[in-house]
Amino acid sequence: MKKMNFSVLLLAIVFVLSSCATSGGYQSSNFFVMDTLAEVRVYGANKNAGNVMIEAKKVAEDLEAKISATKERSDTYAFNHVQAKDFSAEFIELTKLSIGFSELTDGCFDATAGTLIHLWKGCEEEGRLPTEQEKATALNALGYQKIQVSENSVTKQDVALMMDFGAIGKGYAADKMAETLKQNGVSCGMVSFVSSVTVFGERDFKIGIRQPDTSGELCGYVTLRNQSLSVSGDYERFYEIDGQRYPHILDPKTGAPVSSELHSVAVIAESGAAADALSTAIFVMGLQKAAELYQKNELDFELLCIEGDRIVVSGGFACQFEAKSDTYRIVS
Repeated sequence: MKKMNFSVLLLAIVFVLSSCATSGGYQSSNFFVMDTLAEVRVYGANKNAGNVMIEAKKVAEDLEAKISATKERSDTYAFNHVQAKDFSAEFIELTKLSIGFSELTDGCFDATAGTLIHLWKGCEEEGRLPTEQEKATALNALGYQKIQVSENSVTKQDVALMMDFGAIGKGYAADKMAETLKQNGVSCGMVSFVSSVTVFGERDFKIGIRQPDTSGELCGYVTLRNQSLSVSGDYERFYEIDGQRYPHILDPKTGAPVSSELHSVAVIAESGAAADALSTAIFVMGLQKAAELYQKNELDFELLCIEGDRIVVSGGFACQFEAKSDTYRIVS
C-alpha cells in the first residue's frame, strides 16, 4: 500500500528561457502558444534539431487551433456553439481522456465546465460577481456524464454544455510534442509550458520549483526522468473583480473559485495530460480526498501539496525532491 509522508515544499516551475540558443549540451526554442510561453529542448548532437523543434512547435499550434475554446474554427468552439462538424482525432482523444479523469476524480476535474468558466470571465469583464442564479444555471449545464464519445464523434445531451480543456490541454500538448521529437530521432529532450513539463531520455532533469508567492525564490528542485510534472496553485492567476482577487481554478461542484487549505499542488505522472488534470483535481478536492485518491492506487502518480506553513509529500515525490528553503514546517 502507498504511504503518504509529510515533507518539503513546492510551486511553479522555473526555467531560464532563451530563444533558439545552444547551451549546456542542448538546443532550445521558445515561443508563445496556448496563452503561455513554451520551450522545447533537444539534448545531444543533432544536426536537424532546429527543424525538429519547428515540427514540435507546429504540433502545439495545430493542437491549439483544434482545441481552443475561443478560436471560432476550432473543434471545441464548434462543439460548444454548433456541433455540426467532423471532429479531429485529437479532439476525440482528449475528450475521452478528460472523461476518464473526471470519473477517477469524482468530477473534481471536469472539462465540461466551459459554461461556468465563460460565466466568470464575462463577469470579470463586467466588474461584478456572478449571481447565485447564474452559477446555478452554469452548473446545471456541466457534467461529464452528459458526453457520449464514439470512435468518430462526440455528442452531448445538453445543448448548453461547453467544453474547456484549459486544465489538461497543455499537458496533452506536451505529450504530443515529445512524441514528435522522438519520432524525428531525438533521444533526449524536454517540453515545458512553465507550469507543466514533460521530459524523456536517459538523463536526469533537475527542475527548479518556486515558492508559492511572488518572491521568485526557489524552494527546491525535483529530479525527473521520463516523467511529467504539473503545478496548480492559487497565487499567480486570478479573476479580479471590484479590487478583489479570486483563484482562477473553479470548483465544478459549487460554481465558485476553489476555497481550500491548499496553496499549491504538484503532481508527477507518466504523461503530461495526467499530471495536468490531476494537479487541478487535487487542488479542487483538498488534501484529505487527495490522500484517499492516492491510496486507492487506481492512478500512478506522486504528489506534493503546500498547506499553510507545512508541506505534504508522497513517498515517491520525496525521493525525487531536494529542499532549498527552510520557510516551511516539515510535518511527519
